[in-house]
Order: sequence, then C-alpha cells, then structure tokens
Amino acid sequence: GIIMVDMVEDTEASSLSPDPYPGRWKEMEKIICRPSSRFIGEGWDADTPPGAHAELRVLVIGAGGLGCELLKNLALSGFRDIDVIDLDTIDLSNLNRQFLFRQADIGRPKAVVAAEFVMNRVPGVKITPHFCPIEEMEDEFYLQFSIIILGLDSLKARQWINEKMCSLILWEDPGAGAKVCEADPESITPMIDGGSEGFKGHVRIIHPTQTASFQSTMWMFPPQVAFPVCTIESTPRLPEHCVAYVKDILWSREAPFGGTALDGDSVEHIQWINEKAQARAKQYGIEGVDYRFTQGVVKNIIPAIASTNAIVAAGCVNEALKMATGCSRKLNNYMMYNGNSIDKGIYAHKTELLPEPDDPQAGPPLIIDCKPDWTVKDFIDQGVLGLETPGNIRITDATKVQLFGPERQAIRATGTLAMLTAANDSKSIHDFHDESCLAHFYLSSPELGDANTIFKLKLRFPSCEE
Repeated sequence: GIIMVDMVEDTEASSLSPDPYPGRWKEMEKIICRPSSRFIGEGWDADTPPGAHAELRVLVIGAGGLGCELLKNLALSGFRDIDVIDLDTIDLSNLNRQFLFRQADIGRPKAVVAAEFVMNRVPGVKITPHFCPIEEMEDEFYLQFSIIILGLDSLKARQWINEKMCSLILWEDPGAGAKVCEADPESITPMIDGGSEGFKGHVRIIHPTQTASFQSTMWMFPPQVAFPVCTIESTPRLPEHCVAYVKDILWSREAPFGGTALDGDSVEHIQWINEKAQARAKQYGIEGVDYRFTQGVVKNIIPAIASTNAIVAAGCVNEALKMATGCSRKLNNYMMYNGNSIDKGIYAHKTELLPEPDDPQAGPPLIIDCKPDWTVKDFIDQGVLGLETPGNIRITDATKVQLFGPERQAIRATGTLAMLTAANDSKSIHDFHDESCLAHFYLSSPELGDANTIFKLKLRFPSCEE
C-alpha cells in the first residue's frame, strides 16, 4: 500500500515567512502536478496546491556526510520547515566531503553550521538545529514531524530511534472478541533510512506495521571484524593484525598514559599505537602501517565516498517528496547500491522487506480479557498460558514467564529475581494498572524467541464493557 503523510498540526507552521522566490519551483511543479496515471502514486490529488509539502515538518537526524546532502536536497526540493539534530562538532577530517563546512567552522556544532549555510543559500527555508544526542529529546519533539530521515552512521542510534517511534504508536481496541490491537494510522511516522559505507549504500523506507522494522532486520548488518588472538599475537600476516595486537593486548599490558582507557579521538593515543604497530610490522616484514591506517583500524573507520553519500541522499529525499505529494509510486521498500562491484560494476537492487508478525517493537499488542477476580498467578495460568501470537507461537511454560506493568515495573520475575516478586502472585492483577479499561503490559518468555525480548500486551478489564 501507499505510504502517504498528513500535515502534523503545529503551532509554528504559520511562522514560515512567505516564499521570497515562488517562481523557482516552476520545474518542480511539473513533477508534482502531472496528471499521468502511469507515474503518480496512490493518493495523488490534482487539487492539492503544488507547494503544500513546504509546510510539512521534516526531521533530519545526522548532519555529517549524508546529513549535509539531505539538508541541501530537501531545501532545493521545496521543503521549507526542517529540523536537524546532531551531537558532533566539525573536525578537520570532515571538510573533504561535508561540503557545508569550512575551515573556520572547525569546533562548531555540525547541526548549527549546516542549518546556517543552507538557510543562507536557499532564502525562505527554516532549519532549526539541535546540538544534542537524540536520546535527550522528549516524545513530544518527535511527534511534531510528518517524516523523519536518518543520516546516521551508528546501528545503535538507528535501533534507538526505531524503538522510540514504535513506542509512540497508539494502539486501539477494535472491539469485543478481537485478540489483536489495531494501530492508529495518524500516530505512525514514516522513517527513511539512508546509509553509506565506502562504495556501498542503501535507501530504505521504515513504516511501522507496514514494513519490516529496523530491529527485525539486524541480520542484514555483518558483525564487526575480529581477529583471533592467536593470530595477532603469534603469527601476524596483515597490517591490521599489528594494530589490533597493540590495541587489544599491548595497551592493557603496558598501560600507557597512566593506565587511562583508549580514546580513539586522542592524537596522542593513536600516535602511541601507530609507533608500536609500525615496530611490530617491521619485525614481521609487513608493510602498510601509518597513522591514518592505524586510526582507521582503531575506530573501525570505513573510508567515506562523497559520491555514495550524494546518491543515497538523493534517493532519500526523492522518497520524502513522493510521500509528501503522491507524485510517484514509492520505493517498496529497500534499495541497495553498489558502486564498486567486482563482477557487475555499478548497480542497484530493490527488494521488499516484509514486517514480522511477532515483531516485538512494531507488531500489534495482543489483547487478553481479564476477569474481575484474577490474581497475577491466575492471569499467567489462564490468560497467558496457551496464548498464541500472530506468528503462531504458543506459550506453554508458566515458570519462564516474566510480566511487567505499564511503567515497565517488574510484576513477576524469574531466576534469581523471582523471590523479589513472589508476593505479587496472590495480588489482584487490577492493582498494577490505572483506571483505564485497556492497560498496556509487557511480557517476556524464552518461548517467544530471545529471552530478553519484551512483547506487548493489552489487558482488557471489565470496565471496558460497562
């Protein structure tokens, strides 16, 4: 199905100044307003004003190599209300590809400088910078946006924002007899994820409940390369082995700089590792160790290619424009780009990543009808045991079930923590929720997959039927 976005009501929307050069979007209007049924996406409306998407609020997360391209492309595609968030400051090494920055900007926040540059270059565009970690922003901040575009270089950050946006989905009770909640479409914010790694890149649409979530496709990302200790210590063959030996073994053994932890951003620390690694490389007749190479191994740096960033960012903004206007069919829903394939040259491939029925983050909560006299133990024995998930997984062992309340407080634990919650078994299940008739609880069981995975439940209490 088509992913369209609606205008998110925002008190600041009217604060946009009139477009000083409305005629500059003449060519863009030909794309947005064309009546061709061959190209337009579902939901396209010929009566929609061509510049309506200018009022949409868009959030860009990351103001580095991808972020600079994203901000430039959004501004030049008619989006005029943009926020950007990044916690980094500008470094000398950024200047070769992050083209919104200059040498005089070194040390300043990336988000602030990028916003200033684009607003100066494209009059009439409002870009609000946020110089902080994404984790510091409140839920209300993320609820302001119609589209979120990710220009991140961290899997951890992608996982966090995926979980955050899934947690903001409002789940509704579809009525008596239903066992699975339905998502309120207006509470779902589509995300567009861009990623680049050397000559490879991807563009991906993440629309919770309609596409695979980021968490459910972590298998797509290969684990960080690790070298066997016996190899790097006894028979090094590559320059990487020499650096890894100093970083993983010699650093803790010799405890330089007073035994402080290794800092990959410290020039002194990298220089110390580089000198030791060069000496070891010379001992084994290995070439190729220098300061830049050492820093790349220590920080697991993959060289950034400016052209890859440009291609990926163009794809991301292209999808944002299609979401905002319906002017063309959307990507469905993952595109991989390879600019340096040995056997195929430059090529791109598209595939569809389907949602997992038992996705613990984006999947629908299961509804359990609670009886008025149920204790916690009754709830587990009569409500949870035999429960079948949308993926046809059934819970059969009550001793392995952990239950958490609406505030993630432990109601029933297992293992060494079981004694701390044992007294709750005889308490009424009604004691652990507010007065709402449909309460959000959380369940964990190894039978659902990973023992650390938290599954969502909605407990329907008798007050719902009154």
